Amino acid sequence: MTTSAGDKLYKVLFGQDPLEPLLETESNWQYLVKFEHAAKYVGLSEAVSTYNSLASDKKTPHILRELAQYLEVMNSLDYTIAEEKINNLKSSTVYPYSSKEAIAIIKIHNNDIPAAAEILRSLLNDVQCPHSIKTNAQELLQIYDSQ
Repeated sequence: MTTSAGDKLYKVLFGQDPLEPLLETESNWQYLVKFEHAAKYVGLSEAVSTYNSLASDKKTPHILRELAQYLEVMNSLDYTIAEEKINNLKSSTVYPYSSKEAIAIIKIHNNDIPAAAEILRSLLNDVQCPHSIKTNAQELLQIYDSQ
């Protein structure tokens, strides 16, 4: 991305310019613009569609594809989530702990509390799991493990 394109993106991100002209940018920044667009400028169903498109596009950098997969699932809790989407989270190498946490939340949402509790306990027992996710897991276990 050129300096001028970077300057344009900066102006968009900090509210000085409209986002829409950058949605068709032919650079890796186009992906960040699409995330920004989905997060701030559209409704939930269009955001989920954008995340799905990013996750399905093999040209999207791997780290951003996995983020899109995660965001698609987390924003789809009001809908039926395809098993394929959950399996994509299970194989996450970039965000393994967030993905496991998301799967546990899906299990809770689907009233599969024993499976959710098992995942949450595995997060608590994993020494490499980030503290913030362990904290969330502990809180969720306190709420749901007694059910």
